[in-house]
Amino acid sequence: MTRINTNVSSLIGRNNLQKANSSLSQSLTRLSTGLRINTGKDDPAGLIASENLRSDITSIKKAITNTDRANQVIATADSALGQVSSLLNDIRGLVTESANAGALSDEQIAANQLQVDSSLEALNRIAQTTTFQGRRLLDGSLDFLTSAGSEFGKLSNLKIDQANLGSTGEVSVDIAVASAAKKASVEVGGIELGVPGVNSTGTISFQDTAVAATGTAQFEVETSAAVAGTGTANVQVETADSIQGIADLNITGQATGTLTFGVTGSEALTITALEGGAAGGDASITVTFVDAATSPGAVNSAVYNGTDTITVTADFASGTLTSQEVATAIAGISAGADFAVSGGSATNLVAGDATGPYTNVATGGGLQGIELTAITDTDADGAEFSTGNGPLVTVTLGVADPSSSADYNATTNTLAVRLTQAAGTATLADVAAAISAGGEFTVDTSGVTNTASTIGSTAAGAAAFSAFATDGVDPTFDTETFDITSVAGGNQDFNLQILSAASASIVDADATDGVVASITGDATTGYTVTVANDANTNLAALAQFVEDQIAEAASVSYSGSGSDVYNPTKSGDALPTPLNVTGSFAAVTQTRSLEISVDPATFGANPNLSFSFVNGPIADAGATKALAVETADGYQVTIDDDGDSGAITFQDIADALETVTGITVTGTVGDLAATYNPSGVSEVDASTGDVALTNGFVDGADVITITADTADAEFDGTVTFATSSSVTAGSIGVTIDSDNNITVTVDDTSTYNIADIATAITNKSGYTASVTTAEGSGTFSAANLSDDTTPTVEDLAGGQAKTGGLLKDAVIQLAGSAGSEVFNLKAGTDIDTLVQQINLISDATGVAAEVAPDGTTLQINSTGYGSSAFVDLQVSQEDAGTFTAAVGSGSRAAGTDVVATVNGIAATGDGNSLSINTATLDLSTSVEADFVGTSSFTITGGGALFQLGPDVVSNQQARLGISSVNTAALGGVSGKLYQLGSGGTADLANDPTTAARIVNEAIDQVTSLRGRLGAFQRTSLETNKNALNDTLSNLTEAESSIRDADFAEETANLTRSQILVQSGTRVLAIANQNPQNVLGLLG
Repeated sequence: MTRINTNVSSLIGRNNLQKANSSLSQSLTRLSTGLRINTGKDDPAGLIASENLRSDITSIKKAITNTDRANQVIATADSALGQVSSLLNDIRGLVTESANAGALSDEQIAANQLQVDSSLEALNRIAQTTTFQGRRLLDGSLDFLTSAGSEFGKLSNLKIDQANLGSTGEVSVDIAVASAAKKASVEVGGIELGVPGVNSTGTISFQDTAVAATGTAQFEVETSAAVAGTGTANVQVETADSIQGIADLNITGQATGTLTFGVTGSEALTITALEGGAAGGDASITVTFVDAATSPGAVNSAVYNGTDTITVTADFASGTLTSQEVATAIAGISAGADFAVSGGSATNLVAGDATGPYTNVATGGGLQGIELTAITDTDADGAEFSTGNGPLVTVTLGVADPSSSADYNATTNTLAVRLTQAAGTATLADVAAAISAGGEFTVDTSGVTNTASTIGSTAAGAAAFSAFATDGVDPTFDTETFDITSVAGGNQDFNLQILSAASASIVDADATDGVVASITGDATTGYTVTVANDANTNLAALAQFVEDQIAEAASVSYSGSGSDVYNPTKSGDALPTPLNVTGSFAAVTQTRSLEISVDPATFGANPNLSFSFVNGPIADAGATKALAVETADGYQVTIDDDGDSGAITFQDIADALETVTGITVTGTVGDLAATYNPSGVSEVDASTGDVALTNGFVDGADVITITADTADAEFDGTVTFATSSSVTAGSIGVTIDSDNNITVTVDDTSTYNIADIATAITNKSGYTASVTTAEGSGTFSAANLSDDTTPTVEDLAGGQAKTGGLLKDAVIQLAGSAGSEVFNLKAGTDIDTLVQQINLISDATGVAAEVAPDGTTLQINSTGYGSSAFVDLQVSQEDAGTFTAAVGSGSRAAGTDVVATVNGIAATGDGNSLSINTATLDLSTSVEADFVGTSSFTITGGGALFQLGPDVVSNQQARLGISSVNTAALGGVSGKLYQLGSGGTADLANDPTTAARIVNEAIDQVTSLRGRLGAFQRTSLETNKNALNDTLSNLTEAESSIRDADFAEETANLTRSQILVQSGTRVLAIANQNPQNVLGLLG
C-alpha cells in the first residue's frame, strides 16, 4: 500500500543507514587507534582488566629500570674496589720486600715506606671520591647502623651484608652461642723437672801491697807581662761652616721697550736707547704725539729733550701718515745716534691715533745691580768673595765661543763673563744667565728694572761689584784623634784604613749600632772599614764599631765630641788617616811544679784523690795564705787574693796541703821559693786545672774467676799459675790437658794487666774467665814482688751435670695450620726449653706450647680456633722415650668451631667466626674466645635500599650494606691498615710481620666485599631483571589481546559497513521517491 503521510520504507531505510554509519565509524576508530577498546562502552570488563595490566606493566618497567640503576651502582663500587685490591697487593709486595732487612738498607726500606704512605693516601681518597649521582659509596655511609644490646662487646668484626628491616625500619638480632670454639691440643706428660746443672769454678788471686797515689800540679808563672799594641789616626772635623759672600754686579743698561698706540692698539714700535747717544744711560723714555698739519700728510719733527721724552709732531688727521714714518722719524733723531727703532706698519693712521703721552715706553736704562751669592764648596766659597777681596769683573761681548760662559778664577780672583751677543744686542738677562751657568754663583735679578735692557761695550767694560751685603768667611776645623789599644799578647798588631762608598753598596756589619759600615780583612792582611759617602757618620760611634768588630782591638776611643760627624759633603771633613797598631807581644811564662803524694794507709780504699786550685778571699782575713778544704773526691785549695796575707810563695801552697794528714808535697827549691801572685797582671792567676792522683792503692787483691762452659763434674780440675823466663816477654801461655787441668804461664820480667790474663784463659775452648774482684793494682809483675805477692789459686771444683727433662734423644715433627717444623731434641732438655723452642717459630707452624699446671706436662695447642686449626705431633725417632710413652708414634687433634644461632636460625661456624645468610638477614661476626651466652644488638637503619620489584613491599626490596674501605676500616684482628703508615706500630721499619697480617686481612675483607657485591649483581639483580622481562612480555601480550584491535576483523567490518552505507543510502533514496509516484496518478 502506498502512503503519503507516513513513508515507512524511508524510516526503515534511514534506521538501517544509521546502524551502518555507526558500524563504519567504529571500524574507522579501531583501525586508526589500533585499539579494540577506546572507551569504556566498548568493553567495560575488558577495560578494567586492561587498565590493571597496564598498571602492572608500568611498575615492572620501573622495577627493571631500578634494577639497571642498582647494577650501575654496584658496578661503580666494584670498579673502585678493583683499584683498592690493586693498591693492597702493591702494599703486600712492599711489606714482603721490606721484611728482607738483611739485604736492604735503611734508605731502601724508607723509600718503600714512602710508597706505602702514598698507597694509604690513595685508599682514603678512593673511599671518599667514589660516588654515584653525588652519593658516596665506599666511605661507610651505606653501611648498616647498629645499636648495642646485651653482651655486644663480645662481638668483633661485625659485617652486615644484607638485611630486611621491614616496615618498622629496624630488626633485632640475637646471637646465642651454645658452645664456644676450641683450640686443638695434644699433651705430652711425664717430663721430669730435674735438678739444674752446676758449672765448675776456680780462682787465681793476685795480692798487692799498698802504693802511694801521686800527681803533679803545674802553675804557669809570668816572668814578663803581655803588652798591648797602640796606634793613633788624625781626623779633621769642621767646627764652623763657611759663610758665602753676597754682592751686586753693577752694569749700565740702555732703556728699551715697546710703544703700542693707535685707536685699535695695533701699532707697535720697539725703541732702544743707544749707548753714547743723548738717551744713553737714561732710566726710562716717554713718547708724546702732537697733531699738526705743518707738513700735510707727513712728520713735521721728532725731538728728544735730552732727559726722558721724545716728542713727535705730525699730520695724524690727514689719514695718510703711517707708523713706519713715525719710526723713521724717531730713529733719525740726532742723525740716528740716540735711538734704534723697529716695527711699524704701512697702515695709515687717523686723528684718533695721536693720543698720549706714552710714559715709560722704554725702561731699564742706567746703572743696574745683579745680585750674586757664592755657592758653597765652589771656588768662590768663603772669604774668596768678600769686602776687600771682591773679584775683578770682565764682560766681553760678541765672542765667537759656542755659547756664553762665566768663569771664576780663585787664583787671579777674576770673574770673566763672555757673551756671544754683540754690543747693543746683549742684555742684562744674558749676563745673568751666563753667570748662573758657570756654577759658582746663584743669581738674583729681582733688583733689575728690566732684564731685557741692552748693554754696550762701554758699559761692559765698566762692570764692577759694589759694596758686599754679606762678606764670605772660610770654615774652621779641629783635628781630633782615633786612639786604638790592642789586646795584650802576641800577634795582636794590625793595620787599619777607613774608606767611603755609596751606602747602597755597603753590607752593614751591625745594623743595630747606628753606623752604616762594613769591615773586611784580618790582622795579617790589614782591616778596611768602609762608611757611607752620601750620609753623615758619627765618629764616636765609628770608634765603637771598630772596637766591636776587630777582635784584636781591646779599646778604641775618639778624642772629640760625641756629636762630631764625618760629613762627606763638607770639603773640610776628612776620614781618619790610615793607622798601624804596633808594639804588642805575648807574656813570658815559667812552669812551677808541686809533686803531691797521698798515703793509702790514711785514705783507705781510694787514695787517688783530685785536687783543684782557685783564687779567692780567705775568711779569716789574717795571715792564712792558702787553705785546703775537703771535697767529694779530694781537696780544693783556695789561694788568698785580697792581699791582706802578704806575699805568697809556692811553699805556702805546699804547707796548706800538708796540713792534711797523709798528704806530702815536694818540689825544687826554686819552685817552692817562687812567688805566686793571684791578682797581678804579671803572673797567671790559676793552675793548669784539676790534678787527679793516680797509681795509688791499698792492700788488696784482683781475683780471676774461671767457670766451665758445661755443667758437669768432669770439668773439675787443678789450676796452676807459674812464671818462667822461657816465655816470650809480654805473652801469656794457657794449656788445658785431657783431665781439664789448667796451667797459666807468664814471663818473669814483664808486667801484665790482670784483665789480659783472664782474656787469655777465655780464648781457650771450654772455660770462661773474668775479673770478679778488682781491689788491687790491676797488674801483676813477677819482677816486682815488693808490690805483688805470688798469686794463689783455687782448683776447679763443684761441677755437677744437669738431671731431669727428656729421657732420650728424640726427633719430632710438629705441624699446624700454618706449616710444620722438625725438632732434634737431646736427652735432658727441660720442659721450659721445649716451650721456648716451639713458641719461637709458632708464627710459621700455627702451634704454641705451654706448661700444664702440674709442671711436668707439655701442652701443645693450636694458635687458632676451630675445625681448621689442628696439632699434628709425629715422633720420627726416639728409643722408648718421653714422647713415645705419651703419644706413641704420633697424635693429631683438631679444634671445634663455635656453635650458635642467629634469631633462632643455626649459623655456620668457622673457629670463633660465625655467619648466616637468609632471605632477610646476611651477616658475619667473630665471637670473643670462650664466650657462651647471648649477644644482642639492633639494626636501626643504614644500608643501600634497592627497589627491585613492582610492589613497594619489603619482600620486593633488597637492603645491601657497603662498608668503608678507608685505612681505619680495613684490617682485622691483627690491626687496621692505617698502622702501616710512617711512625705507626706496624710500619715497615717497626713490625713488617704484623703489617703483612694486616694487609692479608684487608685483602680478604675487600675480596669478600667484591665477591658479595658480585653475587648480588649476578644472583639478585640479573635474575630479577630476567624474571621481570619475562613477566613484562607476558603481561604486555595479555593486555594486547584484550585491548588491541584485530586488523583483519576490523578491515572486514569496515568493508561490510562501507557497502551497507552505500546500499542504505541508495535504498533510502528509492524509498523517498515512492510518494512522488502518487502525483502520476493525479495527473
